[in-house]
Amino acid sequence: MGDEKRIVKKINALLIIPLALLLLPGAYATRPSSGSGTFTATNGAPTARSAGGNMIITHSVMFTITGAIAGTCKGQERDVVHADGTLEFHGMCTFTGSAGEKSGTTIDLYNGRGTMASFAGRFVVGHGTGGLEGFHGVGTFKASANGEGGNTGTYTLQWHIDH
Repeated sequence: MGDEKRIVKKINALLIIPLALLLLPGAYATRPSSGSGTFTATNGAPTARSAGGNMIITHSVMFTITGAIAGTCKGQERDVVHADGTLEFHGMCTFTGSAGEKSGTTIDLYNGRGTMASFAGRFVVGHGTGGLEGFHGVGTFKASANGEGGNTGTYTLQWHIDH
């Protein structure tokens, strides 16, 4: 009978574990969404230095964004203009605005390459707060100089919100 009691206890334990798991709060994400839009970037006063035939430029930047996401993104960017005229850059900005009916802030990281006249790149979005808490996205962009010390371009974005 001792063996039977141990077997019954093991079976009961095995039955209780799935029930306990059902009581845990579940995490879920919204269905993936995608969209596109436009942006204008306004660059702040640059700081430049040369290194090994390259020009390294750092400056503040503010993006005004419309479309699938709408708002502003303020941050810093670092550009490397190579001796052959090609450009590589990366930056980070804090977005304040909305995605659909949700609004809040996110941290956006981006990088790209091209020339000073036109370029393309990728970006990631995360660390949301407010209505954008749990917002995660990835996207691409392309832009060209607008002749006013900034750039104008288009973007596409795929995102979801974890809950």
